[in-house]
Amino acid sequence: MVGVSITKNTYLRYKRARNYFASYLLLTQKKKDITAEELNHFILDDFIDYLKKEKSYTHNSSLKLVQHIKTISEYCYKKGLLSIDFYERTNFKS
Repeated sequence: MVGVSITKNTYLRYKRARNYFASYLLLTQKKKDITAEELNHFILDDFIDYLKKEKSYTHNSSLKLVQHIKTISEYCYKKGLLSIDFYERTNFKS
């Protein structure tokens, strides 16, 4: 709920993270989306490299975008929309 539980700027940051991840998937996996079961730390490491090379992000800015993906996945897991907690399963630290 934009304006109630999160600000518009926060929403836009999450949307940017999603859009960049979708662009990365199209470029590298030839897919628009992947399941939570397919997501692994190798993909996220490669996504960080993509952000640095293709989007000219710094290391810290890249990690912040991955942190947004983590926040979204944790929310979905807690709401029962994901059957697995990706970050708990892989111990990926951003």
